[in-house]
Amino acid sequence: MRKLDRNLMHAALTALLEPKEQYQFPVYVGFSERYLSSLEQTYGFLAVTTHERLLVSRFSLLTIPMKQQAFALQTLQKLSVRQIPLLKTRKITMQFQSTGKVESLRCFCSPKTFGMGLPNQEMQLQQLLETLNLWSTRSDFTE
Repeated sequence: MRKLDRNLMHAALTALLEPKEQYQFPVYVGFSERYLSSLEQTYGFLAVTTHERLLVSRFSLLTIPMKQQAFALQTLQKLSVRQIPLLKTRKITMQFQSTGKVESLRCFCSPKTFGMGLPNQEMQLQQLLETLNLWSTRSDFTE
């Protein structure tokens, strides 16, 4: 069984890249879908790219690839970031709209990850959120 770590993150995000594109500010997140049991929750990675896209790579708890997506940052309509008290975890909700279709993402990101080989998670998260905020037509940040 593979491990959700820096190596898997690099492989998953690299697979989503276009030619001559690079990813920036990768972070580990847990995705939240309503009405799912804890065994059905997905985990994975987010990163923005030099071609102004958001890469989303999801895995099951057993590291089975679930969903790989890329969104143009120009289609980011709404961004909401809330800090969960006491945990320092951030709840990030994004809404993308293109060609009449609306897609929402909700994830949770902790500033620290242990045993994953991602020592710069907190700094990467801050830079990712700043980049997303620049592109969002509506932002709501609550610390």
